[in-house]
Amino acid sequence: MISKRILPILIVLAFILSLIICFLGIYLNKLEKINFNYNKEILQEKETLKSDLEELLNNYDAVTFTNKDLQEALNLKKKETDSLYRALTQTAPKLSLLRVYRSQIRKLREEKIKLLKTNDSLTTANVLMKDSLHLKDSQIKKYFKDKRDLYNENVALTSVIKKRKKLAFYSTIGMGVKVKNSGKIIVTDKIKRLDRIKICTSVKSDNELISESKKVYFKVFDPKKVLLGKITKVKHETELLLYSSMHQFFYRNQRLDICKFIDVDPAEIIAGEYTVEVYYNHEIQDISQFTLR
Repeated sequence: MISKRILPILIVLAFILSLIICFLGIYLNKLEKINFNYNKEILQEKETLKSDLEELLNNYDAVTFTNKDLQEALNLKKKETDSLYRALTQTAPKLSLLRVYRSQIRKLREEKIKLLKTNDSLTTANVLMKDSLHLKDSQIKKYFKDKRDLYNENVALTSVIKKRKKLAFYSTIGMGVKVKNSGKIIVTDKIKRLDRIKICTSVKSDNELISESKKVYFKVFDPKKVLLGKITKVKHETELLLYSSMHQFFYRNQRLDICKFIDVDPAEIIAGEYTVEVYYNHEIQDISQFTLR
């Protein structure tokens, strides 16, 4: 009699325990994905910092000043950059530490620019003084003004060209979604439930870039490498390029998250690994994969 009463209780407890184990598994899987994306972002940031430091070191090697004081200052900054590069290479990547390194790299860049501008000013002044010895007073003033205007224009053009090259995208992801009539979006990896594919990417913040309207293009391929979406055609130079979607945005030098929905025919969606590619200036910037089943 007692065993008959205990048996239903044990069944209920076993069911509750199964639910707890199931939810725990889902939570751990989500936590693992978050940790994977976090580690991926840290490694990407570390590689970016290493690339910036290598560029600084190469620039230092290519520059030589005739002024003794400027050359000593340049050598000192080169040693600091080299020490920072070794520290970045030898230490394990941590987000807080990478932020410190990023701040130090920015200061080194600013110091390098100041040294170059000072050297250019001294060089320009010396040249102007030599060239102006045979000119009259009225000609000297005009000569100096024209030279300075030309120099400033060249510096501005060089700065614009340099700034246009550094827009970077990262943390690109893709997923299947179901958009209900109420507008609620449900993420799913089951091909029988989804009606769209959502893709997201992030733009890095950089105060050295120009604030202006920009365009980013996306390509989404199914497991058979078929391009999905309402195809966008773009003529670039002599080629006709095809994309799944295009997004235009205004960049304000701050981190920006971009998401797009790709309309798909559920009947044509197959199970397998899908690929998302991000293009800027028609050059691939980031790539990621996701799986639908």
